[in-house]
Amino acid sequence: MDQKPTYEELKQKLKDSKKEALESKRTLEAIRQSKNELERTLNAIPDMIMILDNGYRIVRVNGAMAERLGLTPDEAVGLLCYEHFHGTKEPPSYCPHAKFLADGRTHIEEVNAERFGGDFLVSVSPIHDSEGHLAGSVCVAHDITQRKQAEEALRESEEKYRSLVSLSPDPIFIVQDGRHQMVSPAFTKLFGYTQQDLADVDALELIHEDYKESVRKRLEDRFAGKEIPRNLLIDMIAKDGRIVPCESSGELIQYCGRPAILVIIRDITERKKIEEKIIIFQKFAEASKQGLGMADLNGNTTYINPALGRLLGAKKPEDAIGKNVRLFYNEKHLQKLENESLPMVREQGHWTGELDLLSIQGKITHTIQSIFLIRDKTEKPFCIANVITDITEHKQLEKVLT
Repeated sequence: MDQKPTYEELKQKLKDSKKEALESKRTLEAIRQSKNELERTLNAIPDMIMILDNGYRIVRVNGAMAERLGLTPDEAVGLLCYEHFHGTKEPPSYCPHAKFLADGRTHIEEVNAERFGGDFLVSVSPIHDSEGHLAGSVCVAHDITQRKQAEEALRESEEKYRSLVSLSPDPIFIVQDGRHQMVSPAFTKLFGYTQQDLADVDALELIHEDYKESVRKRLEDRFAGKEIPRNLLIDMIAKDGRIVPCESSGELIQYCGRPAILVIIRDITERKKIEEKIIIFQKFAEASKQGLGMADLNGNTTYINPALGRLLGAKKPEDAIGKNVRLFYNEKHLQKLENESLPMVREQGHWTGELDLLSIQGKITHTIQSIFLIRDKTEKPFCIANVITDITEHKQLEKVLT
């Protein structure tokens, strides 16, 4: 027969439980601050950013994408991306997210979106859950309408090359005979090299060693007139030794009466940092033993992590996403949520306290919930987040001690 714990043992367990609850509260505050910083950073990026699930549905958008869609970020959640980006009833054959779902790899495509009035360079990078399964993608769309127009003009008239290159906001250079025949002011600004610096330098010397061979082969194929992907992710080396992650696209042209390649470069350092932050946060959320959830300002669930899914009895996130959070409380605690928790969240931005959680199957779980607002870069709230800790064992200890 198992020996019952002594009063001192129960008292120590209760003390340890309270200590854990305090540490959890500190962790929650750090998570909230990190989340707000990430949201502000996303909304400061001029590129359009979407997080998509494996069913082409929008999980989150930044301010730039919401503005293009003519919706608020909350209104965009749950929409089918191809209907609102491509204006089609099903994903088009060139859709980079469709290609990503087929092989799980990063894809970059130039997409003409008539409803948005231009051309976009769309990159799709995978997001994995805690078990390594594909959970969706980060989709970044950069408006290249002006760049596409510039490329077309360059093909039509050699005389316009230098003026257009000089005016381009993106770094541009022309490669011919293995040398940089012309570099733009934007190129000099980013990499530090002037045209004179590169006069006798092999063009491949500016390419990081990891990418030299692939770039060499790409240049050969381009000069040979072979069909190759237009865009390539590479690392380049600046004059001061900095490694600059870049997105490059090349076009075979006639320069001074002979074949040359015009290369347009875009510094993607900040974009890579954003993508890495999103992926790190996603992994953090998926691995957390605490329930993490988000809902729009009307209370409709937009995200749950696996831990919260288990508390709610959801076999998959879709069982809970889209449902109103009020469905997960019994009558007594729903009144507390409506009369105490949510009013304080609206007035002060956050609330922490005990609420019983009601699962889909009707199971009650005693929890401490930290509910707070997430705001955009203008400090306007656009969604509600909740960090939920199961305190069932703690409550049982309290009951034994009283």
